[in-house]
Amino acid sequence: MAIAIGRVAVIMPTYNERGNIETMLGRVRAAVPDANILVVDDNSPDGTGGIADETICLNDCYGNLKPSSYFHASVGNVKQVPFRELWFNSKVFNDLRDFPKYQGKCGECEFLNVCGGCRARAYAVSGDYLAAEPFCTYEPVKARK
Repeated sequence: MAIAIGRVAVIMPTYNERGNIETMLGRVRAAVPDANILVVDDNSPDGTGGIADETICLNDCYGNLKPSSYFHASVGNVKQVPFRELWFNSKVFNDLRDFPKYQGKCGECEFLNVCGGCRARAYAVSGDYLAAEPFCTYEPVKARK
């Protein structure tokens, strides 16, 4: 299944690119605003997938669409429902882009818009992908008072 939205397709491998992915996505979008950007999260150990959860997704070999390779639940299957519909209308993807819904210390954190915590870990540990990142040791300024 091909996605024909823009004329240019950009494939970005992201192994250990946690520190660079946001900058690179911004540069690509600025240079080629109508490009289709595919970010390949290949389970790098630096947490790149967690940074990119709000702007990327994983389409596995069976067509299941997930927020990342670490997130085990699927939002649907692109063989049955168009990618665009799943991306824009899925409750999970919309929740992940709606930072005020984040709970616990992630919801209070001043770095939420650049970090967001790992939603897959939150989901695996608590059963709620909007819960606080369970392995984060940072204490937000709001929580210190």
